[in-house]
Amino acid sequence: MPLGRVLEIGCGPFTQSGFLIDTLRSRGIDPGVTSVTLADPGIESYLVNTPGCAYKDGRLRGYPVTTQAHGGETIDFPPATFDTVVTINVLEHCEDAFEYMHRMHRVLKPGGILIFHERVYDNFWKVLDPVRHSSEVAGWHPLRVKRKLVDTLLKRYETQLYSVDLTREMVQRKRTQIA
Repeated sequence: MPLGRVLEIGCGPFTQSGFLIDTLRSRGIDPGVTSVTLADPGIESYLVNTPGCAYKDGRLRGYPVTTQAHGGETIDFPPATFDTVVTINVLEHCEDAFEYMHRMHRVLKPGGILIFHERVYDNFWKVLDPVRHSSEVAGWHPLRVKRKLVDTLLKRYETQLYSVDLTREMVQRKRTQIA
């Protein structure tokens, strides 16, 4: 299925959409992208201050890019605007997980593709203190997402593939995360 109009929420300076496009092309598949919209509250800073920002020239892997300085809870596009929505490890940055999921699905066309990934912290019970832990960990990650939350959010929608298996890299990272 072609990706069509793509929205990536929480793209950061390097994007997951670029990786997706590269992966499809490496397998001989035309991604079928018609437009790319990147949304992230820090996007203006990335464009100015991040060397190597993947879309600094207004294009991502050859496709024109539109940028929006919004996070998942504040995206405000018309309903059914995008064929594909990409959101990787964004939920943990949100204050209201249900509003985030509502807005994300509202902009996805019926039958569209949602590429969603989230880290879960089922064994994480501590409250992080921004003084003792860096603001990177405590301030920018208000949610410590539990698998039960992801299950609750996703059961409202048709799911084609749902996996809780960890890759080797994820298992290694898990060993080094704050416990």
